[in-house]
Formats: sequence, C-alpha cells, structure tokens
Amino acid sequence: MSTIVLNAKVVRKTIAVQSKIGIPGQTGAAGATGPAGSDGEDGLSAYQVALANGFVGTEAQWLASLVGQAGPQGQQGIQGVQGPIGIQGPAGATGASGATGPAGHSPVVIFGSGADADRLTIDGLASGPHLTGPQGPTGAAGPAGNDGPAGPQGPAGPQGPKGDTGDAGPQGATGQTGATGPAGLDGSTGPQGPAGAAGATGATGPAGPGVPSGGTTGQVLAKASTTDYDTEWVTPSAGAGGTLTLGATFINPAGLALPVNDVAVVIPVACTITAVTVLLSGTGSCVIDVWRDSYANYPPTVADSICGGNKPTVTSATKYRDTALTGWTTALSAGDILIFKLESVSGSPVSASITLTLEPT
Repeated sequence: MSTIVLNAKVVRKTIAVQSKIGIPGQTGAAGATGPAGSDGEDGLSAYQVALANGFVGTEAQWLASLVGQAGPQGQQGIQGVQGPIGIQGPAGATGASGATGPAGHSPVVIFGSGADADRLTIDGLASGPHLTGPQGPTGAAGPAGNDGPAGPQGPAGPQGPKGDTGDAGPQGATGQTGATGPAGLDGSTGPQGPAGAAGATGATGPAGPGVPSGGTTGQVLAKASTTDYDTEWVTPSAGAGGTLTLGATFINPAGLALPVNDVAVVIPVACTITAVTVLLSGTGSCVIDVWRDSYANYPPTVADSICGGNKPTVTSATKYRDTALTGWTTALSAGDILIFKLESVSGSPVSASITLTLEPT
C-alpha cells in the first residue's frame, strides 16, 4: 500500500489528498444482482473546494498561491575535500514483475468533521460491501533532493604583506656584434649649378675665296678648272637656256583620214626652230603644213606658212626628220601662235605626230 500527500496553501488551511489501496480480500459468493444505481453528481474540483473554504481570487491566482515564499538563503558551508571517484558497480538484475492488482473503483468525495474538518479524504467505495485492508508498511525514504544553489561569494581576504625584493641576478654575457647592414641608397642628385660665363669670341678666320670680281650683265659664273673655288664669269652661248620641244598629234582609232581638226599651240619664249620630226603609227604617207601668226592677227592663213614650200612629208614610211629646214622661217617670238594642218594622209596609220625642236634665244 502507498500513500501520496499533496500540500496546498488555501487560506491558511492544508488540504491532504490520500489514496489508500487495501490488500485484496477473498472473493465472496456472488450475491443477487441489485437494481442499477443512478450516476452520482460530479465532485468539486480542488479550486472549487478552495473557494468553498474561503479563498478569494481566480484559478490562476489560486495556482500561484500554491507556491510558498522562498526561505532565507543559508550560509555557505565549507567546501569539503573531494573524495575519489568510485568505480561504478555492475547493473542489478531486473526484478520479476508483480501480479496485476484488481481494477480500482470510482472515487467518492467525503468531507470530514470535527478535528478533521480541514482534511479532505478520498477513499475508494465499491458498489457492494467490502473490507478495508490494513495499512501497508511505510515506504522507503525518497532520494535526497538536489543541492541548493551556491551561496554568494564571500568577501576577499586581506592582502598579505609585500615580499622582500630579490637579489639582482648576474649580468648576462655580451652578445656578438651583428652583421653589417646593406649599403644605404645613393642620395638624390643635387640641383644643377648656374651656367658658366660665355667664352670669349674667337679670332676671325682668313677670308674665303668668295665670288671673283668683274663680270657683265648676262654673264654667268662657271668653274675654270677642277680646283675648288676656281670660278670665272663667262657669257653663255646661244641655246644655253636648254632645248625645248613643241608639237601636235592627229589621231583616229578607226584609221587616220581627212578631214581632221587643226591643232594650235603658243610659243612660250623667243626661240629658233632647229629640227622637225614626224612619226606615224603605221606605214603610210602624209603632208603637214605649219602656219604662224601673232596673237593680235590670229587666226593665220595659208600666206602665213613658215615652211617655204618645204613642208614635212612622209612617203610610204613611218617617220620623217629635217634639220636643214631649207626655206623655213625658223625665228619665233614669245607669244606667237603656230597652227599645224594635216593636208593629206593615206595608208594604214591611225595617228601622226609632228614635233619642233626649239632653242631659246
């Protein structure tokens, strides 16, 4: 048999709830079945019992009132010497399961009276007559409760007296000289000094050969020998201005034939005709006349021919040249206009060119 006791503070009264389980009695002879009893009314809860006994407040307040005030913290005990850790023993064998007891019955709430007016006893009540068994032996003491929280740390003890200053240790040996460090970087170049004073002007050298004295208008300077600076004034000969060529071309890709347009050219400088050349693109024959006139009298006529009856003529050939220019008027003035006239052509040429060689005067 076991006993469970719950203590609750309810308006300074203690409510004890006890549950007793008796030793099962012997089974009696089956009695006649009586009429079915009606269900009893539900019993009051512990909170309702507390209200009935004078508690004022909600159920939450009642539950909170069950927790008692914490007692004063005890003084911290002296810490004991920690004993050696024992060797854990082998686990005990599991005991045999006890026989299952008879099913319990519905509880009935009974209020005590007299000296037990403040106690609530809950006892089992069978539907038929029964005997209450004797109280079982007192159960073994429960395990020790957990240690309470550690007390506050005591104040620090007074500081001990200052110890004596120890003797100075022996001086260490002198260390070896360290290796020489790397050479320092070169310093930056200093600013440039002021420019030196200009040197004195050198002596004037001897006069060079220069240009020879003398000479007249129209003369030019020419070398007298292969020696350097050996020059002299000379009068240029005729044609010293260089040879010029001037002419015209008649062309027809389908074959050269009359009529063709005349070609006019302007004489750039005063000059003398020294030769005439005619070139054909193929074998054939042709006659070309040359007329001259001034710009003021332009255009010229056949009376202005300068060939003197000796016109440039190609006969069954591809070329013609005349350097004698018999009967020609060879002197020309700057600005004169020449007209080249193709008078006749035969054969297979597709082009005919006439060129005058000129010497400026």
